[in-house]
Amino acid sequence: MDEDRLDLGASAAQPQYNVGDIVDGTYQLQSVMGKGGMGVVYSCKHLALNQNYAIKLLIREGVTGEDWTRFQVEAKALAKLKHPGIVSIYNMGIDRGQVPYYVMDLLSGEALDQLISRKGRLSIDRCLDFFIHVADAIGGAHSQDIVHRDIKPSNLMLVRDGQNKICGIKVVDFGIARLSRQGFNAQSQTATGSIFGTPYYMSPEQCQGKRVDLRSDIYSLGCTLFEALTGAPPFRGESAFHTFMMHQNKTPPRLADRVPDGQFPPALEQCVAKMLSKDPADRYQSMTQVGHDLERIKRGKEIDVTALAKTSQDLKRNLPAGSYTKNEILEPQSNSAKPLLIGFAAFAIFLILAGMTVYVLLTPPPAAKEVKKNPALHSDAPENTVIAILGDDDTLRRAGCTEQEIEFVKTYDEMTADSDQKTVAKRLEIYLQKQPKNHFFKNKTGSAFNFPEGIIIGEMSSNNCVPVAVHGTMPVTPGADVCFYLNFCGRDERDFFKHFKPDDLTGVEMCMGRPTDALEQMKSWKRLKHLWLFDSLTRPVPGFSRYDQSRIKDSNLDQIDSIKGLTSLGLCGPEITSAKLCSMSTLHSVSELALKEIDDMGPVLKLLPQLDNVKKLWLNSCKITDADLEALTKMKNLHSLRITRTPLTTASQCCFQRMKGLESLTLDRNWTQDEKIQFKAALPFTHFQSVLDTTYWKSFP
Repeated sequence: MDEDRLDLGASAAQPQYNVGDIVDGTYQLQSVMGKGGMGVVYSCKHLALNQNYAIKLLIREGVTGEDWTRFQVEAKALAKLKHPGIVSIYNMGIDRGQVPYYVMDLLSGEALDQLISRKGRLSIDRCLDFFIHVADAIGGAHSQDIVHRDIKPSNLMLVRDGQNKICGIKVVDFGIARLSRQGFNAQSQTATGSIFGTPYYMSPEQCQGKRVDLRSDIYSLGCTLFEALTGAPPFRGESAFHTFMMHQNKTPPRLADRVPDGQFPPALEQCVAKMLSKDPADRYQSMTQVGHDLERIKRGKEIDVTALAKTSQDLKRNLPAGSYTKNEILEPQSNSAKPLLIGFAAFAIFLILAGMTVYVLLTPPPAAKEVKKNPALHSDAPENTVIAILGDDDTLRRAGCTEQEIEFVKTYDEMTADSDQKTVAKRLEIYLQKQPKNHFFKNKTGSAFNFPEGIIIGEMSSNNCVPVAVHGTMPVTPGADVCFYLNFCGRDERDFFKHFKPDDLTGVEMCMGRPTDALEQMKSWKRLKHLWLFDSLTRPVPGFSRYDQSRIKDSNLDQIDSIKGLTSLGLCGPEITSAKLCSMSTLHSVSELALKEIDDMGPVLKLLPQLDNVKKLWLNSCKITDADLEALTKMKNLHSLRITRTPLTTASQCCFQRMKGLESLTLDRNWTQDEKIQFKAALPFTHFQSVLDTTYWKSFP
């Protein structure tokens, strides 16, 4: 893509922008300054005022109602921040009736990470000058109940004057900031469980997908200050997963550990250590406190790091009004969406940092030169068979696919994908054949899993961290909750789970052709709480459930019923009967239930109101209609609901409004932007996701 020209994809409805174009009759585009998940930033000239600004345009494929809303929130949040240390916003609007934009300061200079890259670590005096101003600027945002959530060197801009001298520092890119005020309903902007940020600078609670407050920014600023003083961030693991674990469990190094001759004052060591405390209650409780201590250090004075707020009353006095819920500060908040709602941006960051530049696609080949009318979706095809996806556009539209997604399906290289996934599966088969019968993935000390090198056979999450691709050595805290997601390439390895010991895993999601042996093995597992017979991370093309779900039968339901201690259960497939499903005793004990591709939902809908224990429910490809929602209104304790790949219409709004306890709703309908905006206005906790998600369609060749 030429850097001065944006190709907006297949949708004819999306406009194209070139340097020289005029936005909203006022701003002439001059050059591309940067690109990100929420849009593109140009330098521009105000034609009437003859002034230069920066303009951010929300241009991307598949813009959703949530994107639109989030963009407006970002702009309004920036407009509230009148601080010399924060980039100012001057105007916002919608160009051509389709593309939102906002206009902000045009800065001349370089980011802090660029300065560190050129000159190495900065002097103590220069760092103190910079970070006193930064703490004051971010504190100003916190006073407006705005948490940045991505503080890092590249988001601190060093502004230069006409003589090319640094004359100030500004905080930029509030692109993933959200209003922390609970009354705004932050859940509607970022689904619980989504991870935003950059692993080197993420707080422990942010790594786990928990709700963050201003103290997470304080931790990230501590990581940034550490890098400015030493030349590198405090934690840098071999992968994003390793870095996440270091943030949660490893004691932060001292500045002097990295730079023994740095002559760091004891007060500065104490200040950085306090900012990097694992427990938010042990950190500074406001940026004002951070700035105060940095000022004292600059004047050569000591600081007091012993006066820590230890009670909820102390914490509430130090936090902005409305930035916490009743139990959020002292008690970790559970991840209500688990890893199901993981944002694409977070995994993309992981891929970059982990150096994963070559991938093999694991999904079904969605495009076919020759359409097969009825492929064997639940049978094992011969090895030399190229499986083709249904080429019916209307089928994809009924499932909720957008026109951009349909175009992607029609142009996908299925021959390469099919060949590559066979290669990965074969390498896994050879690897397992070479292992002794008593081979286990987890080492004897319990500190790491050792998986095959060079291929990815699934994903893993630890203590509710974002799931990451597994390959090679994966460090883990002994005793941690670990969930393993077996992808399609392990589908035929019936003995795969025999390589885990009874207490290794607390969660499993698997795509297996014959799960009977695996389920029999799991009967002896001591800590298993989460068991899904389909892979929630993979969203393949509608109609090819073979690539994300196991082939289970009624006899397998008896096996599942004999596994004790389950709190989360995911069942799937047209081969299980509703009668057998409804007779399962486990349904009356789990708090989370996910059902996928159940053909006869009538008996299930009658049963659901009797399951008072179920708080989270996901119905995927179950042909739920607006009328069927009536049964769900009778569920007493339903808090979180996901209904995907179903023919719901906007008329379903009235039923959802009658679900009084509902706090989170996820849909994937291809309604118009106006319909989604109106729907979210009535149900602000609604999240719209795409039907397809290629994030986890990848593996090493």
